[in-house]
Amino acid sequence: ADKVAVSVGLYYMSNALGRLVGTVGSGLLFTYVGNDLGEFAGHDGTIGLAACFLAGTFSSLIAAFITLWIEDEDSGLKCGSCCTLVGSKETIIDDDEI
Repeated sequence: ADKVAVSVGLYYMSNALGRLVGTVGSGLLFTYVGNDLGEFAGHDGTIGLAACFLAGTFSSLIAAFITLWIEDEDSGLKCGSCCTLVGSKETIIDDDEI
């Protein structure tokens, strides 16, 4: 039960931090990337939007690459209380072996 609480807390914390970094980062990229079109026109929005999409793609690839190193096979992968997708690494000892 504690592991579930920690996992949920980590999920919400990382989600909030990711949204904050993504919002600030994309705002900076959109604002400062591109050609300056003059005092009244500002910057080229198309290039800024493209930079935001490119940064989002790189961020997703980095996150997918990082998840390859997550090792949580000790307790298995469960989907709810009734369905186990990947069994745990615990060894089962028969009564005959004792």
